[in-house]
Amino acid sequence: MKYYKLIVFLILPLFLSSLGAHVCAQSGGTVESIGWSPSLPLIEVGEPEGHTPQIVADRQGRVHVFWASWVGAQEDLPFPEALNTIYYRRLENNAWTATNDILVTPENGALSLSSVAIDDQDYLNVLWVDLGRTRSLYYSRAHTSLADMPQYWDTKLLDVPQMATIAPCLVTGKDGKFYAVYAADNQTIMFLASKDYGANWSTPIAIAAVSNPQYASFTNPRIAVDELEFLHVVWSEYVPQRNWQGEALYYARSENQGITWDVHEMYRSTTEQSTAAWINVVVRDGHEVHLAWNRGIGSLEGRFHTWSSDNGKTWIAPVSFFPPNESGQTHWPWMVVDSAGILHLISKTGDGTPKYMYWNGIQWSPMYFFAETQNDLDSALAIGLGNQLHFVHAAAAGSGILVYNTRQTDAPAILPQKISAPVVTTIQDKLPTSTPLPKVTATPNYTAPILPTEEQNVDTMTSRPILLAIVVSLSFLIVIITIWISARRGR
Repeated sequence: MKYYKLIVFLILPLFLSSLGAHVCAQSGGTVESIGWSPSLPLIEVGEPEGHTPQIVADRQGRVHVFWASWVGAQEDLPFPEALNTIYYRRLENNAWTATNDILVTPENGALSLSSVAIDDQDYLNVLWVDLGRTRSLYYSRAHTSLADMPQYWDTKLLDVPQMATIAPCLVTGKDGKFYAVYAADNQTIMFLASKDYGANWSTPIAIAAVSNPQYASFTNPRIAVDELEFLHVVWSEYVPQRNWQGEALYYARSENQGITWDVHEMYRSTTEQSTAAWINVVVRDGHEVHLAWNRGIGSLEGRFHTWSSDNGKTWIAPVSFFPPNESGQTHWPWMVVDSAGILHLISKTGDGTPKYMYWNGIQWSPMYFFAETQNDLDSALAIGLGNQLHFVHAAAAGSGILVYNTRQTDAPAILPQKISAPVVTTIQDKLPTSTPLPKVTATPNYTAPILPTEEQNVDTMTSRPILLAIVVSLSFLIVIITIWISARRGR
């Protein structure tokens, strides 16, 4: 019997570790310790404050940053923290261009900068909302090499809701296809599409709507597109029982570019649990769909992750992956995927600092933190040239000072490509025909985890940690049986 006790003593910690190692990560220190650059201020002294930034990188490696500010006297603010001007600057040839104001409303009133995407014609595409009398949704487009000049921006009115347009989100697909979602009046998740690089847009259609606005609201949708041009949309449901905070999360999938939708409730908090909201979506390796969302302050499990290996048909069980007590409803967890398939995530938690983690296809890394605090909406994350992470966020909550950090991963680099010439439409000025390639400089590297190479087929509601635990337990069970048989034969 002493052999059996020894074996059980050895098995138990291995079994427990195989379950726990894949659930909650540990703190790994600062982001600088794994190669993130120091923070670089994006707003010069004396310039208007910056809020709600957006960031994208083009195929040449240039980094494009947008933000919104209030320009004018403070006594003219139509409401607290109102913004009325969209600013832009880009990182090109290792230097930042001058900051320029590029977009305002027709009445120079309050606005909201919501979403930026880049297309295969090398144009920047922006969704923004007029927060004045109409609450209208606008779309603006400009070539990447001309984006700092307001006269080269073409703007279209997309929709005028009854009361409000909430959190528009835009993605670009193949062959000039654009897809957008937004919440109309906090009641209906709406969808728009363009098949000609934003020149014309479809009539808005509803993906889902609340049955009774007195008892629920739908808000904060996000959208992603996969290699099959399937569309994936997520959003949150807020309820009055939680003081209009999040309780349920939804996912919708379309296989015909938005004509029809399959809608599912992905998660719902019980009355004993904290809030659940701010769900986000990203596609990895063309077909894996990943979702991440927040649990509110008071939850020991502050961030959840689930994913589908078959373009959103089936899903593994959601897993809590942040260290305990790192919680709070603090805007979307930002997610991007590098050329090696590593999923990189940044999310702010209750203590006010952004946290960075990455997922290698099997497990999450330790959690690393940025030194600065940030406002809930004042951050954005992008990936460029396959292995360059770009992060813009607030230096301090409510400060209006935006800073930029970057990190080069060990994923394979994608060589910079020449930018196509702008398409001349209404602007008759002589336009540049090409843009020179920038010099590529490296930032400190880190050791990337090794990705699995085998195909991983996952059925609905299965989980790798549990399977690993079962394998470990069965292996040692075989050892116990073998020893027991040998002991009986020796008697």
